[in-house]
Amino acid sequence: MTVVVAAVLIGALLSAPLSAILLWLFRRSLVRGMFGSVSRQPPVTAPASDNSDSNHKPLTICIVAPSTRSNTCTETAQLSRAKASLRRSIVVYSLAGVVYALLFGMGWALQTPEGLNAWHRILGIAVYHLWPTVIAVGLIAATSRAERLRFAGFYFALLIAMSAWLLAISPNLTAWQLVVLWLITNGPGTFFIGAFLHRRIRAVGPLVLAFLSLSMIGSYFAPLLLFRSEAWMRVAVTIGAKIKLGGGGTFWAVLIIGFLLWALASWWLIRRFADLYRRKQLSDQTLTLDALFLVFTIDQGITLETSGAHMYVGIAAFVAYKVIVEVGLRRFHLSQTTNPPPLLLYLRVIALGHRGADLFDSFAKLWRRIGPIAIIAGPDLIRTTVEPHEFLEFLGGKMSRRFLSGEADMRRSVAALDNRPDPDRRYRVNQFFCHQNIWQMTMHTLAIQSAAVLMDLRNFSAQNQGCLFELGQLLNFIDLTQVVFLIDSTTDREFLEHTLRELWLSVPAESPNLHNSAPAVRFFLEQRGKAPSANLLFRELLTQRIPEQAAA
Repeated sequence: MTVVVAAVLIGALLSAPLSAILLWLFRRSLVRGMFGSVSRQPPVTAPASDNSDSNHKPLTICIVAPSTRSNTCTETAQLSRAKASLRRSIVVYSLAGVVYALLFGMGWALQTPEGLNAWHRILGIAVYHLWPTVIAVGLIAATSRAERLRFAGFYFALLIAMSAWLLAISPNLTAWQLVVLWLITNGPGTFFIGAFLHRRIRAVGPLVLAFLSLSMIGSYFAPLLLFRSEAWMRVAVTIGAKIKLGGGGTFWAVLIIGFLLWALASWWLIRRFADLYRRKQLSDQTLTLDALFLVFTIDQGITLETSGAHMYVGIAAFVAYKVIVEVGLRRFHLSQTTNPPPLLLYLRVIALGHRGADLFDSFAKLWRRIGPIAIIAGPDLIRTTVEPHEFLEFLGGKMSRRFLSGEADMRRSVAALDNRPDPDRRYRVNQFFCHQNIWQMTMHTLAIQSAAVLMDLRNFSAQNQGCLFELGQLLNFIDLTQVVFLIDSTTDREFLEHTLRELWLSVPAESPNLHNSAPAVRFFLEQRGKAPSANLLFRELLTQRIPEQAAA
């Protein structure tokens, strides 16, 4: 059992650098595919139109600042449903985490003469084992650093209160002992979780963890099984002598062969995970949270080893967590009432880097509760949005199959867009891998089918030629009441507004915006030094608002 524990924990540690390397290679493959040489496709153009008539209304630019958010917006049914779904997920995982922690508290109590009668000890130890639940809730619901700190603050307030109570009723207990207890219980697990669940590698970290852990277990059991039989040991020594490996070389060869054999079994298991994900029997969030609780189960179970009950307590705690989560997600989530669910198209300035990824990660936690998201795959978000089967196709050398090669291919992919929820009631991010010649047509087709469009124009300038095309398409074909543009101090506002007005002059008569009584572009202004609020952005996309500040 100790070897299995060590294998999983070492696998968690090594999964961080390996995941980072593999994602870097994946990103490089994506960039190479985006700019690869392919056949030329006809450009997307607006229909010819004469806009010289007097009915061509002026375009209004509306500035929406979070600090001036008024009560003119009302909460929509979609927003209420997203918040309800999020709350229910928090309740389900919190309940599962509490039961998980209580079982560990009982395991500790069984090591004392009072046994399960020491209810104060059970409660106290349970609070110390709630830390993985706090991390899980943060991964599920926190849309900003402030929210993550708030979750942690609530937990540590509870921890301090419980510790004070334990000190009051236990004269022989010291504060330092409680600090050491928390560090022993949660320190190693937090370190390992931070290694493979960092946001930049979280998309593939659990898969890499499973592969490394199982492979390392195999490298241990191979010599153990082989050398238990004297006949097999003689065969190994004989083969080693013939190829001049010697005793030490033969032992290391057996280790390596065991690693490789179990690596093949691990690869099969990972492909099974990917297949379950493809068939919507598993979600990316479930995989991540299961990996989190598994690492903490193993790490926290080590502290019970002296009693001989650690293995059973850990297994019982993890099984209880899984049962409660599975039952809770099926019974307590709201059913889907919108058919089809609202599709969001997310456009952005590729040069945003981690700022764009941070926004997408926080905003998607809300939107994926009501509908899917569509994006044109790019190197900026690939660490956040890569899916298990896409990653395995890359490892299998089949990345090129993901790229759309022409209009027919593109239309098939858009028609097959995934708009069904996962078992945890979250919708997926649909990535479209496009060669340079097809991305414009893909963007145009997705925009027309989308219920809302969020365009991140932070860092926007005249150099962003792709964004200029996207702005024109939105003005020409998409009702601007469905579109929100995110800007900040890094946006070249003067150039952006000039560009929009120039593009407006050539909007075709068929544009839905010419039929609006007061066509307007909504700029959501990010405050200096503050990350944009995912909640306010979500609300802005799903509400009809009265312009608070406008410029003709």
